[in-house]
Amino acid sequence: MASPKEEVRFSSILVVLLLHRTTQKATAWHEHIQAVHFPTDPNATMSDTGEEEEYYSPSDFEMGVTAYIKWSLRHDGKVDVDLTSECLEERCLAEWKKWQVERRKNDDLSEDDRAVLDFLKFKWPIGQSESFSVAFDHNFAVLSQWQNSEGVEHAMVPRSTTVGNCSLGEWIDNLRALKKKLDTGKNTYLTHAHVHRLDEVGMVWGGVNDVKWQSKYELLKIFFGKEGHSDVPQSNKELGCWVNNQRKQYINGRLSPEKVGKLGKLKFRWVARV
Repeated sequence: MASPKEEVRFSSILVVLLLHRTTQKATAWHEHIQAVHFPTDPNATMSDTGEEEEYYSPSDFEMGVTAYIKWSLRHDGKVDVDLTSECLEERCLAEWKKWQVERRKNDDLSEDDRAVLDFLKFKWPIGQSESFSVAFDHNFAVLSQWQNSEGVEHAMVPRSTTVGNCSLGEWIDNLRALKKKLDTGKNTYLTHAHVHRLDEVGMVWGGVNDVKWQSKYELLKIFFGKEGHSDVPQSNKELGCWVNNQRKQYINGRLSPEKVGKLGKLKFRWVARV
């Protein structure tokens, strides 16, 4: 018999799992779960408790989750299983866990399945979800240090930039690739919360042209800070030419509202002084 604590925990898990399944699948899964046996010996296997060990495919998500929960309850929440075990139950579960890792790696894990695994606190290998957050926080702190040392308020880090053991430039480029996945609904460890934090420190998500535009904009900000206006003289050939080009793009309707807003903060004149 299950203890009251086990029954409550299992019922909570069942509610979440059923919410992520169709009625037909949920009913079949409910039958699987109703048959779960709660042994008093935490080290017991299915054969020890009189249950017949049965092989199931690693691609059978429902069966794997059921086996995962059973194992977790028997081993104090730990699901450390071995692919080379002589125990068929353990070996099947290990293969199923490996398959879930591969699905996530190949962007083949649905949001529903991912939600179920996250609820069950599925332990991902180093280099995936937990370690991504740790690495993000570390590299974000390094980015702040780089900004302070460079005296800038943007995150346009040259790709070759390395700070200590952190390849900061490569990390920034990788974030842009992950952002594209996030925007298209693909699985990625980058979250909207991460994006918000990066936006606040001047991250530029676009391609090379956007990075170049932001670079010139930063120069204009420096000019504005010194002069109090954005009327760059033509003697400043590089920046003056860029300013004139922004005016032309604005007149032709080719300047994005975001860029118009940024330039407006610097008291930008859309018609040059005669």
